[in-house]
Amino acid sequence: MGGEAHRHCWRAVYVGLALAVLTLPPACDAQVWCTYLLNAFDSSNCKCFRAEGTIDVVLDCSNLGLVSVPPRNPAAVIPQEVIIHEFILANNSITRLEDTSFQGLRVRALDLSGNSIASVSDSAFSPLETDLRELNMEGNFNQPPKSALDFLTNLEVLTLGDYSVNVLGDADLYFLSFKSLKHLTLREWNIQVIETDALRGPNALQSLTLIREKDMFSLPVTLFREDDLKSLKVLKISVTSIGELGDFAFTDTKLVNLEELDLSENHINKIKATSLEGLGSSLKKLSLASNYLRSDSEMTGLRNLPQLEELDLSGNEDINVVPDLSGLNPAEQINFKLFLGNNKINALSSNAFRGIAQRLHTLDLSQNSITAMDKESFNGVTNLRVLRLSQQKVLTSGKLALPASLSQSANTLTHLYLDGQGLDEAALLDVLPQMTQLEILDLSRTGLSTIPDLKKMVSLQELYLNGNLINFLDQHHLEGPRHSLKKLVLSQNPLQLLPSCTFAHYTSFPIILDLESVQLVCDCRLAWLYKSANDGDIVLTHPPLCSNFKDESLLSKSLNDICSNSTYQDPPCDNPYTTATPTTVPGPPTLELLLVQVTSDSLTLSWSLSSDVGTIKGFDVKVTNNYGDSEYVRTNLLPRIFQVTAKPLLPDTQHQVCVIASFTNINSTTKCTFVRTKKSDGTSGQTGDSDSNDTGIIIGAVVGAILLLVVLAAIFYLVVLRRRPKKDSGPTNAPIQPRNFTKSELPAMTEDSRTFTRPKRPVDHHDGMQVVAISDGQVDERHASNGSARVGRAMLHSGGSYKVMSAGASSMGGTSASGSMSGSQSLYENDHGLLPKTPAYHDRGNRGPRQPGYYNAAFEPDKYDEIDMQREVSL
Repeated sequence: MGGEAHRHCWRAVYVGLALAVLTLPPACDAQVWCTYLLNAFDSSNCKCFRAEGTIDVVLDCSNLGLVSVPPRNPAAVIPQEVIIHEFILANNSITRLEDTSFQGLRVRALDLSGNSIASVSDSAFSPLETDLRELNMEGNFNQPPKSALDFLTNLEVLTLGDYSVNVLGDADLYFLSFKSLKHLTLREWNIQVIETDALRGPNALQSLTLIREKDMFSLPVTLFREDDLKSLKVLKISVTSIGELGDFAFTDTKLVNLEELDLSENHINKIKATSLEGLGSSLKKLSLASNYLRSDSEMTGLRNLPQLEELDLSGNEDINVVPDLSGLNPAEQINFKLFLGNNKINALSSNAFRGIAQRLHTLDLSQNSITAMDKESFNGVTNLRVLRLSQQKVLTSGKLALPASLSQSANTLTHLYLDGQGLDEAALLDVLPQMTQLEILDLSRTGLSTIPDLKKMVSLQELYLNGNLINFLDQHHLEGPRHSLKKLVLSQNPLQLLPSCTFAHYTSFPIILDLESVQLVCDCRLAWLYKSANDGDIVLTHPPLCSNFKDESLLSKSLNDICSNSTYQDPPCDNPYTTATPTTVPGPPTLELLLVQVTSDSLTLSWSLSSDVGTIKGFDVKVTNNYGDSEYVRTNLLPRIFQVTAKPLLPDTQHQVCVIASFTNINSTTKCTFVRTKKSDGTSGQTGDSDSNDTGIIIGAVVGAILLLVVLAAIFYLVVLRRRPKKDSGPTNAPIQPRNFTKSELPAMTEDSRTFTRPKRPVDHHDGMQVVAISDGQVDERHASNGSARVGRAMLHSGGSYKVMSAGASSMGGTSASGSMSGSQSLYENDHGLLPKTPAYHDRGNRGPRQPGYYNAAFEPDKYDEIDMQREVSL
């Protein structure tokens, strides 16, 4: 655990100690907070509930026909700690904000959209100055209330709509106070021109949205040269009258970190060759949807964008061929997503996706007019994961035939949508069984009369067959996905019977089954479905209708209504899986994560697999901050990629980083870790497993509780047990009998004996030994004149034990050894010298009382410390 985790742990120790003593009510009880707020706004019909993922509350006063911010009950008190996560006043008839509108409230986000606020007092937002982070407000096509907004210096998200500012000029400085602003949206301001310094103020702006500015006929190119936009990552300019992207529109600008450019729903009809120059090193997503683009000659600017991951050209109704995108030059690691839906493409030629074929990951061709696809149209497309060919506007008699080249993605394609047009069944039944990795297959409304072979689709999870001509189904039609299928839609088919063996040998329950508008005979042959629905194995979103019960729902009947024959038995089911030799599906290998680098706005992560079990389909990487926002997501990374750099990320913020490895023949595996990005000044954050902080808190709380119990036990021992009277140990002048004992078993201190220690440095062969002196607390008769106590002695032997010597053998004051002593023992006792006089001897006036005794704590020569008779002494 890093420093932050240690701090969590120690905080939890203190919390554990506190909670062991007394139980405190939670300080952040949403229900209590809501009670305060609803009491304060008792005259309104506002609703209050806890904000998801937070300890704060949402106060919802929307759609109530309010003409002002609801007045508060003057007798109600809202405690200072009550924070409104979001105060919703949207879609009312509020026209004015007064000085007292928000008095006494702490609000994080304020939604005033859907009103026509014509007047805002200069001090209206003053009470929200400290806490407000997000504001959404609509005016009445008047000037923005700059003086009132100047109070909101901590705003991070600002949306202002319905104002009238034809020229957003350098001198207006509407945003000068918003130094912390990260996301700015201006909607319907009637803007025609934006000058260079119009957005001066926010120096960390991450996204800028200009929407419904129908008087804007060209890109505000001069604005892009403003230094304060150097952090901008997302730029959206939509629903304007911009008709052409001119030469060098983004050249020499400050948009060096721009990753997403959304120019959808404009009037753009041409992208010049140099229009997007300057964005190649950073741009990842580009949307030109719902414009007026037509042919390749009008899109020459779509080139040299190697980092581009997503291109949206949908809704340009004059595009009739797949545009040539070979000039994009996508980098090797790119999984490219191309959206061409809702155009007028009528055919796919050979090598239709040249230049991007190997990088193509997601392709949307839905709602075009495709009637023919060359057999080599998907040539080179070997990494495709998602293909949408739905709802082609073909002639009624026409049927779409899947090209053979689509099988080049047989080992990667997971989502296939072919719904909404007639399909050539012969081509379908030839190509489809090769798609062994499919997870979602949509064949609804395609005119099918039979179900394609699913035997090799062992990963299929969702199968849509609604709106077809299927009248018969048995267990062999659903062979294959018995361990994976979770949803089957059979609604609006002329089925006559659903056999009891339909899901025989399946293990993927519960399975969602949709039988809307399907009429079946509800008799004993359908009792299995009734029972399975009631047991929860089958979830009937729309139960079948019983043709023999006037089209009443199956679930509206009783089991006895359906089958009164108690002797009926379902026919036995085949087991097509027994012919193959059963194999054990191996478990997924373990993912190991390694942080290569962490900065204030990025992290570089690499990973490895513990074994080569299974065929790798790819990897997904997701980075989520502690606010629940997904800041970085990469899906379906190629199997050869084992490292990514996630950026941009919020600085000094805890992030959860997860890597998911997918395999073709075994379950996926996931590994997560927590990473704290560095502060802006470069200070390191912390990393650790996903539960490191929680573990530290739990361990700290437990340790704190244990420490408290130990402290309480010690106090109980010292205060209660130690005060109990001790048994009489015999005459005070009786010598202590010799015995052997370990160091931890030194004789306990009593009123008749005290323990002393002192270091000894005798001749060399005794170096390192210690003497422990035991006093019986009586004055030695031979030295009664000076009050010295007589002692017994214990010598530390090399074996690590002590031996008590006779208390009467010699006095500590003796200069010669006793006759009973010899060798090193005599040397030790003689060298000790006299024990010092005791305070009790002087206090009692030479009457020879029992002495309290002394011990030498610091092991300093000739220095002894007094032993307190009321406490234990530890050696």
